[in-house]
Amino acid sequence: LVHRLDRLASGVMILARTSKAAARLSACFREHTAVKKYLVIVEGRYHGSGVCDDYIKKHNRTVSIVAKTHPRAQHALLSWSAVAQHNDLSLLSIELTTGRPHQIRSQLAHRGMPVLGDLRYGSQRRFAADAIALHCYLLGVPHPVTKQVLVWKAPPPPCWHGYFDDAIAALLAESCIPAPSSVEH
Repeated sequence: LVHRLDRLASGVMILARTSKAAARLSACFREHTAVKKYLVIVEGRYHGSGVCDDYIKKHNRTVSIVAKTHPRAQHALLSWSAVAQHNDLSLLSIELTTGRPHQIRSQLAHRGMPVLGDLRYGSQRRFAADAIALHCYLLGVPHPVTKQVLVWKAPPPPCWHGYFDDAIAALLAESCIPAPSSVEH
């Protein structure tokens, strides 16, 4: 296993076949050069885009935003853009730069945008049994040997059906292949 997803999230995962490939691919995630894009349904109606640039710390099973000077602070950076709105929900596309535990969940909740179904971080309602509305739909990394950019996409699982189906299909159909310079070492 080269990287991880929060237990309640879904999406693309990369596994390596050799220890050498695992080390090289893990370095991409550690050095923040892997391209990671997520779909998120949040409570509330949001438009536009933004950047979440915070420092977070994990305490027990919860992550919170802290001052940069906190002794256990870790930098957390992501950008988001609103894709669609329906009733009191919004679909966001997230590009994750860092990749801390519960990063997307805690940073969005801190801004009043809890992930649908994420009761730990302020959601007021459930999404699906044992799931929150957080899905990694695209991962891009350089091949560990050839350095050719490899990109994988995956649609959300069936529990997402009925939530922004057309907008999600359009996002998945886009040519989302990252520029090679964005993932080279």
